[in-house]
Amino acid sequence: MILSASPNAPPFDAAEWHRDCLRRDWAGLAAAAERLLADRLERDPAAVEAERLTTAEAQSRERIMRDVVTIWRAVVRKQDLPELAVSHAAARADLEGAAAAWARISKSRPGDQGCADLAIRVAALAWYHQAVTPAGTPQIVFIHNFNQYSRSIAGSRPAAPKKAPTPLATAPAPPRTKAATARQAGLF
Repeated sequence: MILSASPNAPPFDAAEWHRDCLRRDWAGLAAAAERLLADRLERDPAAVEAERLTTAEAQSRERIMRDVVTIWRAVVRKQDLPELAVSHAAARADLEGAAAAWARISKSRPGDQGCADLAIRVAALAWYHQAVTPAGTPQIVFIHNFNQYSRSIAGSRPAAPKKAPTPLATAPAPPRTKAATARQAGLF
């Protein structure tokens, strides 16, 4: 089954998704976002000098990836999301392009497992940033907000009642004497 964030997104193979256990690998996906940002900070200045990117495009790419990293850091740290500088649609489009680029890079390096793993993680990032609400909220933001709400509800529940203390062992009954066991006249 092939899932896609949008008609422009590269296909995302669900079999790869489950096999590589990315479904709950928030830290791995956050690390992939960090890697994308580090690559941009390292390579974009040279691309601007070579006139493959304008300064404005490089700044926009950096801003977008900083917001993506901010989202994934909040997810990993279980913190509320701060205000973001760019729209979710811009982040989604950028990640779709990054996923397509890393898929091409991965194909050109068939023996490089690290590159293949990063390509899969970038495709997963693009998949998690697909819109799931009419307002365009990305799936990861929706999931994160729900998780935050669930944690707040769990924290506000009253504590479970403590178990009643175990009663102390009772003292042994006094020994019964013959007089105590004899029936008195007139009683039952």
